[in-house]
Amino acid sequence: MDSKYLKVILATVWLLAMSVAAVSVDLRSVGGWAILLCVALPPPLIMMRIWNPPRETMSESIHKILR
Repeated sequence: MDSKYLKVILATVWLLAMSVAAVSVDLRSVGGWAILLCVALPPPLIMMRIWNPPRETMSESIHKILR
């Protein structure tokens, strides 16, 4: 599986889990939603920014040239 799609899937699952948690604790206040956003958004954003695909190996670059 391509790491780009894996990152999107993991971020989506995380945000859905945080949404379910918010509904389960019955958040109604603006402060509660603000705290939820501060907890729920940074992990997917950091993951998208830091988790890069592996570098191309020498073998992969040679095969690409030979094609």
